Amino acid sequence: MKYLAILLVALLLVAHQDYWQWGRDDLVLGFLPYTMAWHMGLCLVSAVVWVWITLICWPKHLDSTTPDGPSRERAP
Repeated sequence: MKYLAILLVALLLVAHQDYWQWGRDDLVLGFLPYTMAWHMGLCLVSAVVWVWITLICWPKHLDSTTPDGPSRERAP
């Protein structure tokens, strides 16, 4: 899973450059420039990827309530 996460982040970095679209003047939905629509979609995909990475890569010992890890209870 770690290598898939690295690959997805690398793909997002390449997609963010979008040098192949610099000359496009198309409008999406009649009012939104194509490159802005591209970046909006990229932001949504990036958010989903980061949530997924956080879910699979978050260290489990940080959430434990045993003496090995922090407790969620407040001290009196």
